Amino acid sequence: MFGDYNTETISVAQPRGRPWLGSDGILLEILKSIVYGGLMEVIASLSVVASAAASDAATLSIISLALASLAGGIFVIGHNLWDLRDDCYNNSSQESNNEATTKYKEVLGQVNYFPLHVFFAILSFVVFGMVPPVAYGYSFHETNDKDFTLIVVASASLVCVSLLAIFKAYINNCTFLEYFKTVVYYITTAVSVSGVSYVAGNLITKLIEEYGFFDMNLGGGMSLFPHATISSLASV
Repeated sequence: MFGDYNTETISVAQPRGRPWLGSDGILLEILKSIVYGGLMEVIASLSVVASAAASDAATLSIISLALASLAGGIFVIGHNLWDLRDDCYNNSSQESNNEATTKYKEVLGQVNYFPLHVFFAILSFVVFGMVPPVAYGYSFHETNDKDFTLIVVASASLVCVSLLAIFKAYINNCTFLEYFKTVVYYITTAVSVSGVSYVAGNLITKLIEEYGFFDMNLGGGMSLFPHATISSLASV
């Protein structure tokens, strides 16, 4: 009554490679790279801007100093990333290699995705490192108010620190309370470091002005002993 039907098994092909989401996903490694490159750099860049602003430097000088520090830091973070990778292969014992690989996985992910880690870590380093100087330059250009500009820079930087701290807490599978502690810890670190830098820059500037160090002489040069005259030196 019924004809014979050939039964066919339909198989669904599994996606090749690693998934994007999940604890072993590529997205998690991208987040690790972003946090590794950006979190401490935005704090360091904020401290540079705060210190330079406290010394009454010109806006162009502040931006140039921060960007120069950022450019030099690219080579440092590149060297650190390369060292992390080399430690996974160059150790004499297999146990040391396994320890280095475990450390690399905790910080960035699987070592065979090294180019991906380098790209996002350096990109995050540059993007978040540029936030304080760019915010300072734009705000001061619009308002010409140094105090308001510093508030804008601090606010923008702390927003970036909070965002990256949340990413870090997510990577570490933190609870709600641990999320809060992580964010507060890095915000406190940023405020403390930038505050100390601001006070130090202000204090050093006052000491230099009070004791007359690095005064410019009439010929355009710089002297470490501005109060020493030719006659006083000759009498020594």
